[in-house]
This record gives sequence, structure tokens and C-alpha cells, in this order.
Amino acid sequence: MNDAILRFILIVISAVTVITGMLQLMFPSAMLNLVAASSNPISSHLFGTVGMFMLITGALFLQSLLRHSRENVIPLWIGVQKTLAATLLMWAWYSDMFLSIVLLVAGFDAVSGVLCFVFWHRMSK
Repeated sequence: MNDAILRFILIVISAVTVITGMLQLMFPSAMLNLVAASSNPISSHLFGTVGMFMLITGALFLQSLLRHSRENVIPLWIGVQKTLAATLLMWAWYSDMFLSIVLLVAGFDAVSGVLCFVFWHRMSK
């Protein structure tokens, strides 16, 4: 995969992260009910807080990609965030906190993390 295609894929991933983070922040209960076995006001509030962080980190990554930033720590830490998000989602699913549909989100985050690490590695050369 050449650098331009990888950058484009990461732009799409970061845009999806911004959009889903915004939806999660604005409509936490509705979004949580799509993936969770149960919810309450506290879990909805925390889900919205996670959405805020998704919005911010997604926007940071999107801006850095669109500006062709040479700051290579950004894809490194976004890759760490995506990989840990995938791990925690799978753990929550295994613990019966989330429905099976969350495995699609975990898979998206896992692939995103790998692509971020590939991009970071290429930038570090």
C-alpha cells in the first residue's frame, strides 16, 4: 500500500472517529443502547465523555493528516489509543457488558491501530 492510499484511509478513519465521537457526545444514551446490554444515567454520561475524547483525538489526527504534519508522535499515540480501545471493547464484550455488535467496533479500532503504527513507522524513517 503506498503512502497516499494509507494517508487517505487514515483520513477516512479519523473522520469516522470525529463523527461517531460527536454522536456519542451528543446522544450518549441512544448510542450506548445500540451496543450495551444495559445502561443507566452514569454509564450514559461516561459514554458521552468517551465520545468527547474520540471527537478531540479524531480531530487532532484528521488535522495532522490533512496538513501533512511531520509530527510522528501523533500517529504513534493514536495507534496506541485505537489498539487499547479495541482491547477494552473486547474485554467488555467478554464480560457481557456489550452486545456482539461491539466486536465490529473493536475490529475497526484494531485495524485502525495497526494502520496508524504502519504510518508512524513510515514517518519515522
